[in-house]
Amino acid sequence: MLAGTSLVEAAAIHLVLVARHPIAAWIVTAASAGGAAWCGATARSLAGHPLLVRPDGLLLRAGSLWTVEIPANAIVEVRPPKRRPDRRVSGYVGLVLFGAPTVIVKTSRPIAARGPAGLTRAGTIFGVAPDDAEGFVAAARLTYAGLQNIVAASDGTLRRHP
Repeated sequence: MLAGTSLVEAAAIHLVLVARHPIAAWIVTAASAGGAAWCGATARSLAGHPLLVRPDGLLLRAGSLWTVEIPANAIVEVRPPKRRPDRRVSGYVGLVLFGAPTVIVKTSRPIAARGPAGLTRAGTIFGVAPDDAEGFVAAARLTYAGLQNIVAASDGTLRRHP
């Protein structure tokens, strides 16, 4: 949707600029086409890079942009958010491209998230938006409950007890 809108806007700007500034018109059109292609590729990468609950830990991803591997022994809590997370909170790393996270994963120590162009961000609170938030939390509960003092709470979330 966004990519298509970008192309329509690029065509309109091209028509306005081409009469007086043909080189600028083509530069703007090429940049807009590149941006639309990037948006489309990023949107497609969301389906190709799913979130995974594995026996050795969680693999959290935001398409092909950000990846975090959280070992099972570092997981403290997996639950739906109580409220919309504040991105300014120290240790928060949002792995949601559009909208709000539907699952929060807390860790016992900082874990590095790997991003585009070699960027890294360390965090202890990760916000993700799996297609099936309840199923993701349930899968984590089945996989990690009883492991390393992690117990399933009555509200369906996972928590680590000392």
